[in-house]
Amino acid sequence: MNKNIQGAELCPKNNSQNKSDHREIGKEQNLFSFHEEGPGFPFFHPKGVILKNLLMDYWRKEHRLNGYEEIESPMMLNKDLWVQSGHWDLFKENMYVSEVDKGEFAIKPMNCPGSMLYYKEKKRSFKELPLRVCELGKVHRNENSGSLHGLMRVRSFIVDDAHIFCSGDQLQSEIKSVLELAIKILKRFGFEKLEFELSVRSEEKKQKYLGSDQDWVLAENALQSSMEKLGLKYQRIEGEAKFYGPAIDIKIKDSAGRSWQCSSIQMDFNLAHRFKLHYFDKNDQRQIPYILHRCIFGSLERFMGVLLEHYEGKLPFWLSPIQVKVISVSEKVNAYAESIIKRLESDGIRYKADLSSENLSIKMKKARQEMIPVVLIIGEKEMEQGKVSVRLRSGEIFEIFRKFEV
Repeated sequence: MNKNIQGAELCPKNNSQNKSDHREIGKEQNLFSFHEEGPGFPFFHPKGVILKNLLMDYWRKEHRLNGYEEIESPMMLNKDLWVQSGHWDLFKENMYVSEVDKGEFAIKPMNCPGSMLYYKEKKRSFKELPLRVCELGKVHRNENSGSLHGLMRVRSFIVDDAHIFCSGDQLQSEIKSVLELAIKILKRFGFEKLEFELSVRSEEKKQKYLGSDQDWVLAENALQSSMEKLGLKYQRIEGEAKFYGPAIDIKIKDSAGRSWQCSSIQMDFNLAHRFKLHYFDKNDQRQIPYILHRCIFGSLERFMGVLLEHYEGKLPFWLSPIQVKVISVSEKVNAYAESIIKRLESDGIRYKADLSSENLSIKMKKARQEMIPVVLIIGEKEMEQGKVSVRLRSGEIFEIFRKFEV
C-alpha cells in the first residue's frame, strides 16, 4: 500500500520559466495541459499519449518476458472492500467517495485489493507459485491543492503495480528478479546512477508492526541478501519500514543531480491475512503466501515529468513521439517528399510532414521548438539526385543518397 508513490518531498520548486521545467517542455512540445475545470487532472494531447503508450508498451514487453500476468481491476469498488483492505481507516481522506445503489463506493486510490481478489478467484496450489500479477492501474487521490505540481503531483495517475505471491523459500529469488528487472528498465531510460535504501523496523517499537518476528527476520534477510548477491551498495534505514513490512526503495539521479524515488519493493504481512489468502502445499496443507508489492515507474505521469526534465525535452530517438519531420523547400518537390513519407511509414517511423508553402526558415524553427530528433529537408537538388538532406537535433547536417521512387 504505497501512499508516497508520487514523492511530494522530492518535487523540485522550479521556476515556471526554467527551460528544464517539464511543465514548460510539455507546453512547448504540445504534450499535455492542465485546466481549471480539473485541477490536478492532466489532459494528455496526441503526442503525450504516444509517449505514455511507448512507456507502457516497453513495460508490458519486459513483464511478459519475466513471467508476469497482466490484469485490470475496476476503477470503483464498494466500501466493504476498502474496509477489509484497511484503506478506509487509513486513507479515507484521500479517497473520492460516491453513492451507488444506495451504498458507499470509492474510486480506487491503489490497485492492491484488486490483485487480492484475483488471487482468491480459485483454489491455489504451491505449483502455481510464484504468481506474478501486474497492472497498469489508474488511481485517483484527493491530494491537497497546495501540493499539486505539474505531472509530479497529480490527482489521477497510472501506477505500474505488481503483486507477487510466493512461498518463503522463493522469496529471495523473487526479490532478486525484481531488482534485476527494475535496474534494467531504469537504465534503459538513461538513469545510470541508482541509490538503494533498505527500510527496516525499529527494534524499540516492534509492537506497532504486523507479522511475527520470524516473518520480519526472513523478509529483511531476503531483501538484504538479494541486494548483496547483486553487489549493490545500499543504506539501511532503521524505523522507516511501513507497519506491514520492510522495503527496498530505489532512487534515480537525473542529469541535474536530483534524486527521485521511483521503484519500490515492499513486503506485506497485512493483506494476506485481511483477505484470508492461502495456497495448498505439497502435503495439501494450507499455507499463507508471502506478498511482494512492487512498482518500477511508480507514477507513470511523474516518471514522464522526470524524463522530460532529465533530457531537457530532448528525448532519445526511440522515445520521441515524433521521430522524423519531413520538410519540403517548395511545393514542386511534394510528390518526391510523399515517396519518402511512404518509406517512413513502411519502416514504422513516427513522422510528421510539413509540405506547406510556408517559408523554409519558419518550418525549421518549428521543428527546433518541437525538439524533433531528425529533420529531412527536401529541395529540387535532392529530388534530382534522389537524396535527402538530414539535420539532426544536435545541429549536425549531412546528406543521404538513396534513390526513391516517385
